[in-house]
Amino acid sequence: MKLYLINKNPIISKLVALSVSKLGVEMEESPEIDLTLGAEIVLIDDECFEQELFNSYKSANPEAKFGLFYAKSTERLEGFNEYIQKPFLPTDLVKTLSKISGITPMDNQQAHQKGESNGLEIDDVESLGNLDDELDLSGFDDLQLDDEESVGFRCR
Repeated sequence: MKLYLINKNPIISKLVALSVSKLGVEMEESPEIDLTLGAEIVLIDDECFEQELFNSYKSANPEAKFGLFYAKSTERLEGFNEYIQKPFLPTDLVKTLSKISGITPMDNQQAHQKGESNGLEIDDVESLGNLDDELDLSGFDDLQLDDEESVGFRCR
């Protein structure tokens, strides 16, 4: 199965890449809709949404399932199968993608079965660790939020 991400935000890229790796889904990414790329699941960041291109893509790929990443402060656009409010956690995205695709996250047993077919031992797969721990957002410490409430955070 293939996922196509239309996005310009590096944080969303990392979170989606982490989530799709849990499902064993192939991912392609571009900053705007590319009508030549096809996929079963298409995720679009609302900052990259263009109605005309979306309609053309949707017509050319009628079987695809579409998801929209949207900010709380913006309206949810019509025409999508799923909506993911920003900010989101990788685990929430995995659940949403599982619902759309019918694929469940890879557990140790599936990883072991997959590992056997590739000549890997279960110890090799387990040594990979938890993918959630691999998410390094330290490079994004310098990003400033103009309005903390617009992204759903409140200090109390």
